[in-house]
Amino acid sequence: MQRITCFNSNRLFLIMVFTYYLFQLPNLSYAQPTFLIGEDPKPANKQWVKVENISDEFDDTVLDESKWENTNPNRWIGRPPGIFKKDVVSLKDGELRMTNYQLDEPEIVNGNTFTHAGGNIYSRNAGQVGYYYECRMKSSKTFMSSTFWLINTRGEGSGCDRRVTELDIQECVGQVTNTQNWAQSFDQSIHSNTHSRNTTCESTPIGSSGDNSPTVEKVWEDYHVYGCWWKSPREVEFYLDGKKVYTVSPVADFDLPMYLRLVSETYDWNPAPSDGGMTGTEADRTTAYDWVRSWKLEDDNTTSTEEYGTNAIKIYPNPTQSGLVTIDLGNEAVGATVNLFDSYGRLVYTDRASKKEVVLSVAAFSEGIYMVEVQTKKGSQFGKLLVLR
Repeated sequence: MQRITCFNSNRLFLIMVFTYYLFQLPNLSYAQPTFLIGEDPKPANKQWVKVENISDEFDDTVLDESKWENTNPNRWIGRPPGIFKKDVVSLKDGELRMTNYQLDEPEIVNGNTFTHAGGNIYSRNAGQVGYYYECRMKSSKTFMSSTFWLINTRGEGSGCDRRVTELDIQECVGQVTNTQNWAQSFDQSIHSNTHSRNTTCESTPIGSSGDNSPTVEKVWEDYHVYGCWWKSPREVEFYLDGKKVYTVSPVADFDLPMYLRLVSETYDWNPAPSDGGMTGTEADRTTAYDWVRSWKLEDDNTTSTEEYGTNAIKIYPNPTQSGLVTIDLGNEAVGATVNLFDSYGRLVYTDRASKKEVVLSVAAFSEGIYMVEVQTKKGSQFGKLLVLR
């Protein structure tokens, strides 16, 4: 291990965390949902596998239309005074952005007056019970909403399943204009709800159940990871920045396929301020989604470290302050794929090995803990790399 000659309190804490990961959690991979230590709820002998058709890193310059639909006026045009407009949505710098604005002139549609533009993204593919859903999002600083949720399509059901189930993971606003006490936390918390409505059978309960938890700072001040495990038809767990904050029991069975929604709209309980609410900068008016990820549980058939014996990977120098790091792949090197993930689960390096050792440069990497994954025919091995600056 390389000798470190200069420490500060933050660096010492980082090394302590790294040591815990290294020796207590040898099989943890950051190519997984975002959980703090000890918060991952997956059962023993199971692993999270990403559901790619309802996940997106938003690294392109245009929306992936095989996964998402941007505003469909035949389904929902918005709640007055906010109308959904396609030009609200853009992709830039690895984010999906919804930038609200005030219309130049009011629009009258079906007798309703619309004065503000919002965004509405539908997933084309449905999720289901048992999946975990998460997004990394920063709210706008406006009275309009920043949200992440799921809803079914009522027309896809039949019999008693012709009904509406809605699972709201996060609903917040950047500016609270409502003066009532119950509304004051909506710019500084995660708000979640489960709704059952528009039922066909009298035996199907109608109603809502939800909860909320503070985010400490305002939702527009920084990014947060909002997640939920749709664990069973009557149990949904909600997570804020990798920590479980509460469990909600829907009033009716949540067992119908539901579609993801990324929406910025107007709420009737949070009216526009007298100046229109759109006097801030473009950044102030923007809800930013860094990524959306969906996961399902599958049997964990990866080969354990013990099965590899002396072939286990070695990483050195580790921790490192230098620009080059060597990854010794053992005897299973040829054809192995080496992946490196940062602490947010983002892939920052990948390569296919042609010899026993892979040398990579980390000179441009930020200080932090990185997960090294080596994929071979026998399965995957994982290691941790600590980069110091």
